Amino acid sequence: FDAKGGYQIISITANCSWDYSDNASWFSLSHTDNGLQVTASEYTSINERTAEITLSNSKYNIEKIIKVTQKAFEPRLEIDKTELNFDVNGGSMTVFVTTNAEFNISSHPSWFSCQIRSNRVTFTASASDVTTERTAEVKIYLTNYNLSESIKVTQKKFVPEFEVKTVELEFEADGGMQTIPINTNFDYNVSISESWLSYERTSSGIKLTATANIDEQDRSADVKIYNNTYNKSATVKVTQKKFVPEFEVKTVELEFEADGGMQ
Repeated sequence: FDAKGGYQIISITANCSWDYSDNASWFSLSHTDNGLQVTASEYTSINERTAEITLSNSKYNIEKIIKVTQKAFEPRLEIDKTELNFDVNGGSMTVFVTTNAEFNISSHPSWFSCQIRSNRVTFTASASDVTTERTAEVKIYLTNYNLSESIKVTQKKFVPEFEVKTVELEFEADGGMQTIPINTNFDYNVSISESWLSYERTSSGIKLTATANIDEQDRSADVKIYNNTYNKSATVKVTQKKFVPEFEVKTVELEFEADGGMQ
């Protein structure tokens, strides 16, 4: 028999009755019209196995020995890719597996995941936020056999982009709002040195709001935009003009008629 098992029939010619026996549990025996049917189960071991069937008639002291052999199982494992290269944004790639046995996946780092569906494995990588290329090796292996294939997984490094397009801003004394345009591909922090200036994040940068200046002198503040992880920072100098008092009385004399009135 091959490893898949199946059945075969032993044709027996006899002019007397006969009995049968065997010394194995991996096949079964049953009478047929012209002999004995041997049915072997599927075999998953990598070592060949053998057994014997004995046909006999005790009255006449007749005995025939039949040797039964089943070939070893030959595990097979093939994959259609041995390298997976992800860009910095991550994504998914599929590896197709050709095998005749159960397979599994070895442990792997948390920046990508693996999902087995039938004869394929889907690898899903998250977006990278590290400034070095990251690599890993994962093995697809047969669960019950010493057979595996390796896949090298690589993801490009993250390249921080950081550009603050304004280095100075000036507000009028009555305050208002202005925007600092920022071009970046990572999150950042903002700190402001003075309380008269506040900010709000926008899709294109940060929007600054200045309160009215009631002092008769210019004032200034520093807006720091930074990310310590990537060692990126920029400082924007913000100034506001001083309050200039305006006072003009356009009439210096008024005269009312004797009957009074309003002016």
